[in-house]
Amino acid sequence: GGPGLSYSIVRPGGLNDKPSVGSEKVHVSQGDVYSSEISREDVALVTVATLLKGKDTDFTTFELNQAEGLGKAMKSLPDLPSELVHAGAKSFDALVDGLLTDKAIKEKYPDLINDFRGDGIPPIETLLASK
Repeated sequence: GGPGLSYSIVRPGGLNDKPSVGSEKVHVSQGDVYSSEISREDVALVTVATLLKGKDTDFTTFELNQAEGLGKAMKSLPDLPSELVHAGAKSFDALVDGLLTDKAIKEKYPDLINDFRGDGIPPIETLLASK
C-alpha cells in the first residue's frame, strides 16, 4: 500500500454471457499465467465480493477465470506458487481471501512479476511541439 487511493484490479479472462458457474468453479490467481473464459455474472460477483472485503483486498491485482478450460496463456510461463492460486471456494467472498498485495508479490516473487510499462505516453506539450 501507500499514500493516495487504494485499488483492486480484477482482470477477467475472455468474457461470455453464460450464467454464473458458482464460486467452486471459478479460479482466481495472481501472476498473469492462466486464462480461460468467465461469465460476466461471475466477474460481477467476484468484483462485489472484492469491494466488500475492504482493506483486505486493497492494492491487489488478480486474474479471474472459469476453472473449466483453464490453461496457461503460454506454455513457457512458470507454474504459480500455491499461495497465488485460489480455487474451489465455497463462496465468492472466500475466493479473494489471502490475496497478496502487488508490493508483496514483487518482493516475494521478483522473477515472476513483470512491471514493464514501456515508454509511456509523452506529455501533450511534446506532442504539440512536434507539429
